[in-house]
Amino acid sequence: MPFLRIQTNIDLASEDQTRLAQACSHLVSELLGKSKDFVQVIVEGHQSMVFGDSTEPTVFVELRSLGLNTVGLSPLAAEITRVLRERLDVDPKRVFLNFFDLSRTHWGWNGKTFE
Repeated sequence: MPFLRIQTNIDLASEDQTRLAQACSHLVSELLGKSKDFVQVIVEGHQSMVFGDSTEPTVFVELRSLGLNTVGLSPLAAEITRVLRERLDVDPKRVFLNFFDLSRTHWGWNGKTFE
């Protein structure tokens, strides 16, 4: 049940946001070994963002999922950042990533939690 949110100050056309969301959905599914049927991705372009007092392209990423504590997060961070560099041409030094491993009691789907 991974959820990936990508926020950037880069002005992206709707179809570019969709293509990035799809690419990241496949990537997260593959890297976490989860069915792509349960991966949710939001891409929010054209956000008011600064990084180090600069408005140069920047990205903030958060990944929430069950079982992240059993996965190596450094390779995951590297792959997500690689895709962002390829697709958005953003310097990896201007990408922040947050990872949240949620307990089954704090994740819901289909009207219930995963207890």
